[in-house]
Amino acid sequence: MTFVLYAQSAIMVDWVLIPQSKALRPYRSQLLFDKGNIPISSAPQPEELDQRKAFVAEQWAFFWMMTAIITKYIIRGDGVFVTNWLENLHSLIQEIERQINGEPWKYTRGSLSQLQATREKQIESLKQLCEKMQGIKSKVEEFTGSEVLLPLNEIEVLFSFVSK
Repeated sequence: MTFVLYAQSAIMVDWVLIPQSKALRPYRSQLLFDKGNIPISSAPQPEELDQRKAFVAEQWAFFWMMTAIITKYIIRGDGVFVTNWLENLHSLIQEIERQINGEPWKYTRGSLSQLQATREKQIESLKQLCEKMQGIKSKVEEFTGSEVLLPLNEIEVLFSFVSK
């Protein structure tokens, strides 16, 4: 892996150098030129159904645990931790939905969340994520075949500590 930053133009290029015999072009790549006739990799496949179900159930519980922990860090005023984990929760929801829909992984450019500089905005963002999770609860239960916990009362108690 080599990174090049060209001084005059500020063009950045990531070069990955491997033997041509082992090279595969990513499935959804866009070809600019072709001098080596590199074969295209096969389309990514979703994980096995049982793995996906276990993953979704585990990530559902993880989301609510991290919501409680993030709220604690909002109270402590640790905006860097909060900002990082708000982005992680956005990714987690996206991944849960991807697994439920049986879609293969694909690259997403940029951040999924917006920077929230104040405690009020951080809580507002976290509440929106909780609402999104509430909205997919029935899909999660149908997909996993089991009832999932929704600790809204406990989370609301934690949220109430932010304004104190």
